[in-house]
Amino acid sequence: MLDGEQVLVATDPMQPKLYNMCKRGDGVTPFNDLPLLGYDCLQGKGDNTLFPMSQKAVTDEFKKLEGQTVLIPEDEFNELYDRGELDPTKTYHTY
Repeated sequence: MLDGEQVLVATDPMQPKLYNMCKRGDGVTPFNDLPLLGYDCLQGKGDNTLFPMSQKAVTDEFKKLEGQTVLIPEDEFNELYDRGELDPTKTYHTY
């Protein structure tokens, strides 16, 4: 493998599409001799562009939004707005 080249590796034969490890080339060592490296999975929000966010962390973030977002017709939103009855703790989306 080329220096810096990465390959995802699935180590569980029962889950062949679950890539939980990786190998990183150094330009010299044969693939089979490269060590398996843990594939970091982030547990929170951030600006990392190298590693994925875990399913649990994504679900936790969505749960924080439950009850805070309202999807309503635009005319209904306008009526609530005109009457001053919009809930300031919620985010409204119209259609």
